[in-house]
Amino acid sequence: VNGIAFRSMDTFTRPSNTTAYAAGQQVGATGASGASRSLTSITTPNSHIILNGVCIRMSGTAVPSGMAGGFRLYFYTAQPGDAADAAAFTAVAGERTSYVDYVDVPTLELIGGGFLSRNVNYTGLQLQLGSAGTLWYDLVTSTGNAFTPVSGAVIDVIVRGVSLGNP
Repeated sequence: VNGIAFRSMDTFTRPSNTTAYAAGQQVGATGASGASRSLTSITTPNSHIILNGVCIRMSGTAVPSGMAGGFRLYFYTAQPGDAADAAAFTAVAGERTSYVDYVDVPTLELIGGGFLSRNVNYTGLQLQLGSAGTLWYDLVTSTGNAFTPVSGAVIDVIVRGVSLGNP
């Protein structure tokens, strides 16, 4: 297989509040909605890809109070229903055909320099992108991850992988 490596990053700023997240809540951008996000510039539409790695980075100078669990990234090939930051995550029947799978990301660690990070390598998640060539995701707090966030924290979601080409 002659694959082409890719790296795609989505950056967003969460709301300017310190309202604690409970397990199973979506982490999203400022605004009425914004929890369903997209990763673009991966490869051509309808291509098969393998995700080799996922990374979450968050601005901050300390691990937020109560952050004892990680996150779950739910992936879709079409935009799922959107929700506001801190809304309870739920999948609906109409999203079944575009749902791919999820990747668990362990608790973020303080790296220094004002940010936290965690990588998950060799996820091996294989999928076929939809006609738009965009990979959508929901970032959800995992079990045991009821934490008080940093107000206005900047979050990066990064995926790395290989495009295997068109079907």
